[in-house]
Amino acid sequence: MINEWRRKASNWAIAGVLLAMGGAFVQLLILLAVAVKGGATTGGEPFEIIPAFGGLALMGGLLHLWRRGNVYEQTAGKAMIVAGVFGVCLPPYLEFTGSLMDYERWLKSNMPKARFLYLYLAGFAVALLLGVRLALNGKLNAR
Repeated sequence: MINEWRRKASNWAIAGVLLAMGGAFVQLLILLAVAVKGGATTGGEPFEIIPAFGGLALMGGLLHLWRRGNVYEQTAGKAMIVAGVFGVCLPPYLEFTGSLMDYERWLKSNMPKARFLYLYLAGFAVALLLGVRLALNGKLNAR
């Protein structure tokens, strides 16, 4: 499949796949850091990454709509949409589970413990990877 992508895919498709994989990698690093740390607080605001992932999803949607005739660009666009949507959902998800919160908000909410931390983190990581994998694989095998 990778050799087929190298031969037939345009630069748009390759850039889209690299952006989608980069977004998924950043999310997995965040999940790994939270798992290693055991959840808790951060000095920064976790919600600041939402615009970047929202932009990734938007670019994926534009690529998908703009290049309708090319299977590779559409597939890359779908992968970008999946990675972007998961990235937008990650900070609220971590906040809801108490896994990663801003320090001041953590203090104001009576310092909650992370609930079912590893189950939630593993579930999110598996859903993210499956979503990107299905987006990349679905259209190519349908031809």
